[in-house]
Amino acid sequence: MFKRWRQYRERLQHQHGWEVELTCPVCGVVTPVYNGWTSSHAIHLGNTPTIFANLNCPQCVADLHEAAGKKLVELFADIAVTPFNRRLIVWFVGLCAGGIPLFLGAGTFLGSLGQGATFLGVVYYGLLVMWFNGQVASIRYRCVCGNPTYKFMGMLGRSYCYRCSSCGKLLRLQD
Repeated sequence: MFKRWRQYRERLQHQHGWEVELTCPVCGVVTPVYNGWTSSHAIHLGNTPTIFANLNCPQCVADLHEAAGKKLVELFADIAVTPFNRRLIVWFVGLCAGGIPLFLGAGTFLGSLGQGATFLGVVYYGLLVMWFNGQVASIRYRCVCGNPTYKFMGMLGRSYCYRCSSCGKLLRLQD
């Protein structure tokens, strides 16, 4: 049981990184030095980027955060969310909306047994969320090159932006 939970949690983790050249305001075009990442609770909409990576110029040590944001928009603005990801969202919303009347009706119909229906509803939604998150995360483990090593580059609006280190394929996901 705990092994499966650990595998589930590991599958949801992002592998952060940045392997795309950026324009340094001082030196010009460089491949940045990746110095880990910093969490952010900022919520951006539309094509506003959120960069989590700490990126510096290898020559002058300038911060390349803004350049990375511009590059993320340049790379991913025209990339659509995958059709499989869109179908998952539709299924998730449908199953959520369908479960509400099912469990409310069962709770009302069963009277004193309604607490059991409420408990089943909570379990249903917990498992549904875990299934959905696992399915969205599984998209990152498939690539046309056969060696999927997607690195999380940041967010564009509410979309997660990834680049395969093996072949350079760009992937944009939503959850």
